[in-house]
Amino acid sequence: MTNVRALVYVDAAAPAPGETNGQLSGATSILNKDTPAQLFFTTSYPGAPSGAEELYLNESIFIRNFANDLPVSEAETLWASQRGASTAAFDTPSKKAAWQTIPSWYFISTGDQIITPTSENAMAARAHSQVTTYNGGSHLTLISHPEAVTAVIQSAINSVH
Repeated sequence: MTNVRALVYVDAAAPAPGETNGQLSGATSILNKDTPAQLFFTTSYPGAPSGAEELYLNESIFIRNFANDLPVSEAETLWASQRGASTAAFDTPSKKAAWQTIPSWYFISTGDQIITPTSENAMAARAHSQVTTYNGGSHLTLISHPEAVTAVIQSAINSVH
């Protein structure tokens, strides 16, 4: 990791050592409002850690809460082609936090319903990140508003040159 000189978090979790991604979505996240069966469908996968499953967001959650600022037709295409996420990715405690030693930037969409802006602001504050708040967006602002995200990435690049 010695070549990494800046970090950019885009509508993302930035766990501290000992925290899991699953702990960081925020109290008002859709992930904490519905039951797992309402949120996901699951399947086993080869080589999975004991007890781990692969999660896929249900179509209505994906369209209304994950990709909520994209045209429905695009959100449906993304839902149908989504890659699963292992439950281990949400349940395994972080061992290290790169933001403790590497400067960071945080792009926070006010429309993110997966990791709430409140949670992201708290993570950004403890990481001493440079914060850009985007009015609107979703958890997929990287796709829906790439110019805004690119500007933050360019700012991080410029700061280390």
